[in-house]
Order: sequence, then structure tokens, then C-alpha cells
Amino acid sequence: MGVLSAGTVEAVYAAGEVSGSGGSSGGTRQTGGVIGNDSGGTVTNVYYDSSVMGSISTGRGTAKTTSELQSPTGYSGIYANWNLNLDGVPGNDDPWDFGTSSQYPVVDYKSLPTSDQRSTVTITANPVVIYENVGGPTTSTITATLNAVRTSSVTVTLPTNTAYTTTPSNRQIVIPHGLTSGTLTLTAVNNTTDASDANIDLSGSTADDRSVSVSAANPTLGIRDDDELAQVAGVAVYPRNASAFVTWQPVAGATGYVVQWKSGSDSYSTTTRRTVISSATTRQTNATGLTNSTAYTFRVYATKSGVDNGATSTEVTATPVSTGIDYDADGDDLIDVLTLAQLNAIRYDLNGDGLVTGSNQSSFRAAFPNTTYTGTTALGCAATCDGYELLADLDFDTNGNGYADSSDSYWNSGRGFHAHRGQPDQRRVQRHVRRQQRRGRDGRRGVPGDSTTCSSTRWRRARSRRGRGFSA
Repeated sequence: MGVLSAGTVEAVYAAGEVSGSGGSSGGTRQTGGVIGNDSGGTVTNVYYDSSVMGSISTGRGTAKTTSELQSPTGYSGIYANWNLNLDGVPGNDDPWDFGTSSQYPVVDYKSLPTSDQRSTVTITANPVVIYENVGGPTTSTITATLNAVRTSSVTVTLPTNTAYTTTPSNRQIVIPHGLTSGTLTLTAVNNTTDASDANIDLSGSTADDRSVSVSAANPTLGIRDDDELAQVAGVAVYPRNASAFVTWQPVAGATGYVVQWKSGSDSYSTTTRRTVISSATTRQTNATGLTNSTAYTFRVYATKSGVDNGATSTEVTATPVSTGIDYDADGDDLIDVLTLAQLNAIRYDLNGDGLVTGSNQSSFRAAFPNTTYTGTTALGCAATCDGYELLADLDFDTNGNGYADSSDSYWNSGRGFHAHRGQPDQRRVQRHVRRQQRRGRDGRRGVPGDSTTCSSTRWRRARSRRGRGFSA
């Protein structure tokens, strides 16, 4: 507006630079601010964009930056008094559409056709989850849809992200004039190494942000790394006194594991209440420092190179106890063996019933402490215990020097893991041991305790039924 000589100008703004020729007053062109010259009128709540026009020393209107003009999304801040009564009927008329915090407000022409008001673009993806390689579809069709036909084309630009490429490559969806939708194809980028899943915000943006608004209800596109590590399975937790022994099954491609635990309403922590294992072959840990009679929830996930995480396991709950520890957690009447000390203690109980008497009782019970012995039952077995089962990997190289020798705990002069003498079916067990020594328990030659193979050979789920005993 060049010259205001009378009347009132209220609740307007200028977002573009004003230029002109002629129409001067006193030899000066009237182009400053919103009103070039106010010679008698009233100006209220009027602003101009100083980020576009610069600082203006003449004219009327209050200077505001682009951010200041766009950031309010309703009748607040600088626009608190913009909800005017335009028709004289009691009640304000809500004449403005403020759009988003990155758009200028526009007049909401409610009485005009929708095509003349601010249009809304909604973005959809089909499918909403794609994969990097072979786990499922690798492409998604992205569609931008207008709520009404416009007389000019609309271009929507998707955000930049290294997780995908688009066709066309400029990430732009063009909706031609006269139409209400346009599409592009989005393709997941296949990483050569494991990477975290990506969740892409499909909000997009338009150049004509004064008359076209991108819907805030647009979906998130999921891009899944189908090379990532699998979920850890087979998690088992054995509660002990102020601790819990945790075992799990291996995950292909993993170089380590993380075990986490929590109690009550606590959340899992990335710094405490966890054990980080930097070994592909170690699949067990003893969680210590727990409070007896408090229920804890455990979970395990695999890692690769200490960075990429697989899906967390199904949660398992266990409650440490100071007395009455159940050493038959799966209820099969076989005593659970989780440590070398417990494996060694089998020598004192060749019957496998856990009911040791005499001079060996204290040595046996030291390996299975804090449990209950009642009549013919012991160690938590529902009936009489009937043997042992090894539920964890045990490495006889206790000092970690790569050899089993006299400096290791439970060294038996190199005889290895063999049948204890004097049991009723000694010859049968010795034949079994000789077969194991020829082919190895895991298909490899040698047995635990053999100085040439101890560091690489592990025994899982070895059972000693009644009448069979083993010593380390």
C-alpha cells in the first residue's frame, strides 16, 4: 500500500519486497514496509518480513523475520489479536489459516471453492515396509495426493536419506495441474555390511508453502536390513543365591552378545544391569549382585563387531533365592550342571540321586549349595533325582593359556574327562568314552582335558544316568 490517508489497516503482513514507480509524495516513492506513507490512518498489528525486505526506515508496519512470521500456528504470539469479527455478527470469524511452523498464514477463504483455499497434500507408501535385499519387496510406490484439483502443478520433495534412492532421482513427485496425484518409486539401498533398520519420515515439502500444506499425518516408511542378526532363542535362566545363571543358543554371524536384566518397573539399561560378551562362542553368563526374593526379567541380543544389534530375545523371568535352590529347573529329574565344580562333584554321587552321605557329603554339597534335602528327594527334583545333565559350555582350560595342564583347576594328570572307576557298568561307559575320544564329542578328535584340544572343544548336554559317573 502506497499512502494511507484515512481509515484503519489491521491484521495484515507483507512477505515480498515492494517496488514501484511514480505515485510519489514530496518526490519520494511510497514503497516502505506494508504502507509506504501513513498520513492519517490507523495501523494495528501489521508486519513485514525484514528477512526479505531488509531494514526499512520509512513506511509503516513492524519488522519481523521470516521465522517470526511463520512459527506461530494459531492465534498466539504476534497473531494473538488477528481473530477478527469481519461480518458484524457477534463472534470472531477465524479468518486465517496458519498452516505449519514453516509456512506463512493465508486467508482462509471458507466461502470460496476448495481449489482457491490452501490445499493439503497427503503422502502414502505402498508397501510401508521394504527390505534391503531378499527379505521382502525392495521398492515402494510413494504417492502424493491433493485434496482438490488446482489450476497449477504442485511439486513435493521427499527428504534426503542415504537409506534409499528414488526414480526420478531428484526425489520429487510432480502433481500436474488438473490432476490430484503423482507418484515416484523408492528403492532401498542394499548395504554390504549389517546396518540398523531405517524409519523414514515421509513428510516431504513443497516450494509453494503458502497455498499448499503437506499433511502431518503422513506415514513412516520402514526399511529393514534383512542381513541383520537373528533373534536370540533358547534363553534359559537358573536362579541361584543373589545371582542367576543365563544360557542361550548361538546366532549365526554374531561376534558377541549382550545380556540385560531388570526388576519391577525399571527399564533396561545400556550401562548397568547388563553383561557384554565379546565372543561368538561364549553363550552363558552369571548375573550377580541380585536381590534374593526379587523377580528379575532377562533378555539377550546378539551383536556384530560390537555395533549392530539383532532382535532381543523373548524375556525370561527368574527369582534368586538364598535357600531352596532348584537344581532341576526343567523338572526332568536330572540335576542341572552349570559349572566345573558341579561337574567334578558327580564323582561323589555315582547313583545320580543327590543323596550323598558320609565323608563326601560336604564336598558334594559345596558344589550345590543352598538347596533342600528331604527324605529321598534332593536338589529340587520332584521325585528321586536320576542323573545329571550339562546345560552350559565348560572349558577345562581354566587359566586361559590355551592348554589343559597342571596349572588348571580340576587337572587330573592329562587323563581327560573319563568314566570314574568302580561304577557298576564301568566297561560300557569306558567303551563309550573310547568312542568319544576317537571322534570327539562335537565331531572333532580329542576330548576336554586333552591338552591339544581343550581350548576349542566344549561339551553340551552330556548326561550321566543312574550308575554312570564321570570325573574331570
